[in-house]
Amino acid sequence: MQEQNRSFKANFALVLVCLVWGTTFYAIKVGIEHVPPFAFLSMRHLLAGFILLSVLAFMPQHRKYMKWEFLKPQILPGILLIGLGNGLVGLAEKYVPTGLIGVIFSLVPMMVLMYNLVTDKHYPVNYFTLVGLGLGLFGVYLLFQDNLQHISTNDGFVFGLLLVFICTLAWAAGGILNKKNKSESSTFINTSFQLLSGGFFLQVLSLTFEDQSQFHYSSEALWSLAYLVLVASLLTYNAYIYSIKHLSLEKVSIHTYLNPVVAILLGWAWLGEKISINTLIAVILILISVYFTNKSQKMGRFGSRRRASGNMA
Repeated sequence: MQEQNRSFKANFALVLVCLVWGTTFYAIKVGIEHVPPFAFLSMRHLLAGFILLSVLAFMPQHRKYMKWEFLKPQILPGILLIGLGNGLVGLAEKYVPTGLIGVIFSLVPMMVLMYNLVTDKHYPVNYFTLVGLGLGLFGVYLLFQDNLQHISTNDGFVFGLLLVFICTLAWAAGGILNKKNKSESSTFINTSFQLLSGGFFLQVLSLTFEDQSQFHYSSEALWSLAYLVLVASLLTYNAYIYSIKHLSLEKVSIHTYLNPVVAILLGWAWLGEKISINTLIAVILILISVYFTNKSQKMGRFGSRRRASGNMA
């Protein structure tokens, strides 16, 4: 019963990640129009980290983990996931359309899968895994086909594209480190340490590369910052960490397929944007890919149990 309850919570957390993170590209775009990207995203993550850590300081079950021995293992994942995987997106959005960024981020599951194939020769892979990932990638491509066809070349485009690929690699690497991290600390403490690590890393980048006089704290930037801190960081990043601890990396990586779908549907519902035939086909393909990916994980776990029982016999 306890295992079933944990599974429900992990899957609910993943649904939250799929929904909320589909809105963050737009929120970041609003913020960086008024504040330099590294500074804006540094404020986002530092505020979220300090708020969360301050709340946890009043809880004895969490306060006992506020030590260097528990902070140290979270520094590198925080830099990879928050500093590079999320922070560089703000700079990339100055040069690359957000739709194309979503397309490239859909490569995360493929990178995780390739890592597992290279490092674990017994890693269970079946046709459902490959078909699911393939359909998902093709579906996301269809979503932004028009965007890809009409991208105008400019001096910063290649640089921005390189940044997005770095973000994608960093996010995949950070997810793998989180999965391997056997820290006895609580999920919330881990999250706060990672937010602070990534936030301080971005602050260093901001002080090094950005003009600190180019700050314009408009109401739009403040609302965007509040949403990103309270909802996207505090609520949803905790949900991401929880889901990655209790679900497979491939399953959690499904959010990279569904986030662009959420962005498309919000644009249609709130902004009156038209949905083309290509978009409808893409949404169907992505939903099918989710089914196949989930199916592949169940088959993989079943195959592992069969091999284990055979060895015992």
